[in-house]
Amino acid sequence: MKISVLATLLSLVCALMAPPAMAVTGTYRLGQVAASIDVCNELKASLVKKFPQSSRSQVLSDVCERNHGGSFDIVIEYTGLAASLLVSTYNEGADVHGLFATAEECEASRTDRISEFSGATGLDPFVAYCFRDRQREQLDKFFTLRIDAFGKAKLKPYNFARHIYNSSTVNPEADESGFENALMALGASAVDVKIFKDTGNTSVMAQYYASRRLPLLEHSDGFLPTLADCEKYRDVMREIYARAGGQSAIYFCAIGTEATKSRMYSVGLVSQPLASELASVKYQTQAACEAQRAATEEMWRLRLGRDVVGSVCALEWLASPTEVSMRLFWVE
Repeated sequence: MKISVLATLLSLVCALMAPPAMAVTGTYRLGQVAASIDVCNELKASLVKKFPQSSRSQVLSDVCERNHGGSFDIVIEYTGLAASLLVSTYNEGADVHGLFATAEECEASRTDRISEFSGATGLDPFVAYCFRDRQREQLDKFFTLRIDAFGKAKLKPYNFARHIYNSSTVNPEADESGFENALMALGASAVDVKIFKDTGNTSVMAQYYASRRLPLLEHSDGFLPTLADCEKYRDVMREIYARAGGQSAIYFCAIGTEATKSRMYSVGLVSQPLASELASVKYQTQAACEAQRAATEEMWRLRLGRDVVGSVCALEWLASPTEVSMRLFWVE
């Protein structure tokens, strides 16, 4: 009996001494937060002071670290819940960043965007600053406003960003508006879309707040013989999204300076899962593939039981650089 009681007491002591199940050791990095070491250290001292209460984490170490661009990052090593509680407008893994053309434009929007963030998330910002992301310096030529907070957000900020290495037929003003309307139609709020054309390339960036990441479907693998052929698929892609209970958000065609083919770029929102797959049959010409679209769609419906909502004929270089492929889309 004494041994049993002792074992129970020991297990209780160990349980009390053990860290919380969710607590982990991690790194919180704020990149390019200051131009000088003095400014960085001043900001770091302020953030480290409030970090434990804000993030429910214990600071293990903190430092201002010079990055490859010559500015400074704040790096905080911690143990606790910071990673699981972090709510941020910055997506480190995005293709490109930046909703602002200049640093001045970003700073001028800072107060309104912070208010927007607080209203949507219900959280007080931990930090907010403007910077130009230099992880992909050749692409990221615009400025990002990073706003971080810790806690359980009413709505979370989400990002969508793509860079197309071609000049395009995009109409920035019209396509920005169309993308914003499509996002808001599925419940997004505080939506901001920016399309930049720079030295022949095109960058598409969107930020919005929602209870979940919205179901954005992107198709950019198709190459058509001419710009006119590409433009014909604008209505096809619009119909595909519509049949899936959603709508087209953006569509444009892009042609490289040395390429003879036109690449379609399409983004749409759907209210139900939409899948796509290449048909096994390949064609030597665009016309031959186009002639079989309707029959192939019907065959997939009848024989494979797929709820096919449309198809596209195009070269897909990863599949075959010379043969035209048919890609079918269906509701899962």
